[in-house]
Amino acid sequence: MLEAAREMFDRAADEIRCARPSGRARQHHGHLLLAVGAIDVALRSAAVQLRGDRLDQVDAMLVPLKAGYAQLQQAADRLPGFVLVAFDQCCCATGQVGRVG
Repeated sequence: MLEAAREMFDRAADEIRCARPSGRARQHHGHLLLAVGAIDVALRSAAVQLRGDRLDQVDAMLVPLKAGYAQLQQAADRLPGFVLVAFDQCCCATGQVGRVG
C-alpha cells in the first residue's frame, strides 16, 4: 500500500513541480510545493519506520505529514474554489464505512 501511495504521490508531485502558475496563483502553488516537500519526507520516513519493530517511531513520519497537510490547507485558502475534502465525507465513501479492501 505504501508503494502505491508513493507512486501516486510521485506522479502528482511531478505535475505540481512542472506547473507554471499565474501571478494570482503563485502563493497557492508555493504552498503546494511546500506540501510536496513535507509529504515526500513523510513517505521516505514511512518507508523506514513502518518496517519490522520500528512502529514506536511512527511520530517521525507524522510530523512532516501534518506539516504537509497544513500547507495544503494554506494552499486551499489562497484561491477560490479550492477546498480540502475528507475522504470519509465524499460521495465515493457512501456505504463504505468500516469496509476494508
